[in-house]
Amino acid sequence: MTDHEKKLVRRSWHKFCQQNPDYGVLIFVGMFTQYPDYLELFPRFRGRDLRALEGDPKFRAHACAVGHQLSALVECMEEPDVLAELIRKNAVNHLARRGVEPEHFESLLAVTLEQMMSHVGPLMTPAAVRAWKKLFKTMNVITRNVYDEVAEFSASSQNSSSDSQEISVEPAGAGAVPPKPPPSAEGSGGVSAPLADLSAISGTSASGKGGGQAARRDAPRQGRAKPAPPESTIRESNR
Repeated sequence: MTDHEKKLVRRSWHKFCQQNPDYGVLIFVGMFTQYPDYLELFPRFRGRDLRALEGDPKFRAHACAVGHQLSALVECMEEPDVLAELIRKNAVNHLARRGVEPEHFESLLAVTLEQMMSHVGPLMTPAAVRAWKKLFKTMNVITRNVYDEVAEFSASSQNSSSDSQEISVEPAGAGAVPPKPPPSAEGSGGVSAPLADLSAISGTSASGKGGGQAARRDAPRQGRAKPAPPESTIRESNR
């Protein structure tokens, strides 16, 4: 956004908030009026009359929080990194809420623009509207990216879990002997194979304290034959 576009956004938003102290409630009521099914996303408000909700403290508190969030985004336009982080944080906070999708945010922003055009029309010039749409596009893109990233991570985790289960439940053949762990794992005191392989390459154990040397010292001991018992013991056992 250009400096002029940011100025148009700030000026129109400040005027809108100044003329409408309950601007958050105004936006929320406008959204639920246009999208009444959105009330189903809020268990506390579900099935209630919208006119009655306008005076409900919990409804007003939530609407006020949404309004303040929008104000914070407007004020952070000069710091793109902070703006992006605020948008991401808001998206992450809504991920756990069942049914909330990126299109709900897009609808809220569209209603916000409509409310501003209705209440501070003279300031909502074509240039100002374009500036607002540019800001809202940034918000929508970042929000959708967050949802897409989480969806991809979830799908990847499920695939990995499924592959692990398939490997672990594969039955061994009749009379099959369980395979011995690779030498690198045996020489690392029970450490998993990947860590043991790294130990062999680096010449240290997983703890980083000369595991390779310890393994080499132990090898001769394991290969020694037990000493034969004394002859007296043999004669005694033959009697």
